[in-house]
Amino acid sequence: MVICLKDQDFNEITTIRLVQTAGISRSSFYTHYKDKFEMIDSYQKELFHKLEYIFDKYEGKKKGPFSKSLKFLLVKNFFQLYYLQMEQKKFKIF
Repeated sequence: MVICLKDQDFNEITTIRLVQTAGISRSSFYTHYKDKFEMIDSYQKELFHKLEYIFDKYEGKKKGPFSKSLKFLLVKNFFQLYYLQMEQKKFKIF
């Protein structure tokens, strides 16, 4: 998805493009996800669970959870690309 988002809008990305880019079969994709929206939802839930774990681990400490969270999020460039596209769409509407 990250590779696809670099040159194509999220709504234009097809399942076929996703599986070709990932090098997997469509049946493998559909074994795990109903569609690309469910894939995004699953990925987002995993992301928030990991962030929740980081904050729980450092409960009561001020510096630890924020620095760990930022490091974790910097690695997750997928959401950076996805949300950047969503923000750009908001501006195009106005």
